[in-house]
Amino acid sequence: MTRSALSLVVVALLLNACSDPQPPQQPEQPVAEIPAPQPDQPVTEPEDESDGGVQSGQAIIYRCDDGTEFELTIMGSSAHMELDNTSYELRQQPAASGIFHAGDLWQVHSKAETALLIGPDSTRECDQVATREVDVPAADPAEPAASSAEDAEQGVE
Repeated sequence: MTRSALSLVVVALLLNACSDPQPPQQPEQPVAEIPAPQPDQPVTEPEDESDGGVQSGQAIIYRCDDGTEFELTIMGSSAHMELDNTSYELRQQPAASGIFHAGDLWQVHSKAETALLIGPDSTRECDQVATREVDVPAADPAEPAASSAEDAEQGVE
């Protein structure tokens, strides 16, 4: 190659290297197709939770290493626990991992199919033994809480 042709190639390479790079083009992603309903399967609409005042929840039964069993019914950010024929209301709390519910006496930290039942004087390791879907009555905002109704009867503000 001649010296001038080589110079042109070098200048062209330098100019190309100094130009704004083109962003890499992403291949077009295929659009997911929604399958059409099959003729032998009925089309169901999602249930409106406001009708009938019923929410869907999940009841999980745990058995602990000491033989204790309890049922935890999760409803959104709250939970209802049945332990030794006594009911406890728990609220979901921030957790680094898993799900953490806490009340006045008891705490349940669950992850996958295990849970820690933390009580006033002990911590128990528990395994999930069963789970089922349950219908839970939704709280009616029109009804006053029991303590508010009692306070109103007693004239307490």
